[in-house]
Amino acid sequence: MQITTAYPLFPSLHDPTTFSLFKNTITSLLFFTASAVLLLAGLKYMLHISWLHDTLWYIILFVFVLTAISLLLGQWGMRKSQEAVVKYVMGATLIRFTLSIIAIYVVLKMGVPDRLSFALNFMGVYFVFLAFELYSLLTTLRPN
Repeated sequence: MQITTAYPLFPSLHDPTTFSLFKNTITSLLFFTASAVLLLAGLKYMLHISWLHDTLWYIILFVFVLTAISLLLGQWGMRKSQEAVVKYVMGATLIRFTLSIIAIYVVLKMGVPDRLSFALNFMGVYFVFLAFELYSLLTTLRPN
């Protein structure tokens, strides 16, 4: 006897529509992140931009993971209930925001050098990834 859940968190490999939606979103997120890393690496190491913090790569990794989780929760909510999709997306965004504020607080309490630069870099990366998430969700929700 096989027990299956009605709405798994991760898409089923047997359902091509949800798996392709998941795959396209993650592929887009990876491409976006790689582009952002290349752009920022060029600014930091070739042009020697001083206002980019040394922990920028950890910031990008942290926000990338939060964005991936948030997108997965949003897509899971879309599959589960079209009427409640806003609740899932807003809940994921609230969790993401709360975890980001906690991360900033913890890192600042640990005594990171150049605190203002760290906080501004974190919020800049956060808002850029938030814009990507909103764009991704809007294109997913757009009628064909």
